[in-house]
Amino acid sequence: MGIAKLVEIPHIIATTAGFPANSLAELIALAKKDPGKINYASAGLGSYPHLDMEKLMKAAGIQMTHIPYKGGPVR
Repeated sequence: MGIAKLVEIPHIIATTAGFPANSLAELIALAKKDPGKINYASAGLGSYPHLDMEKLMKAAGIQMTHIPYKGGPVR
């Protein structure tokens, strides 16, 4: 039995113009400075964007607060 990647879904990280980070490196540095103070939203618990951010947080050693979108595909 083999295991294969079946799909790849691109995601972006977008912020408002006034957010103090202008790159992923700056976002990580900001999150390290104030753990848990940065909120991020996704389509819902267990959605690809949610899981991708969890993976990013683990890899970068940071903590942010997940805000699932009401009405997302997964509740």
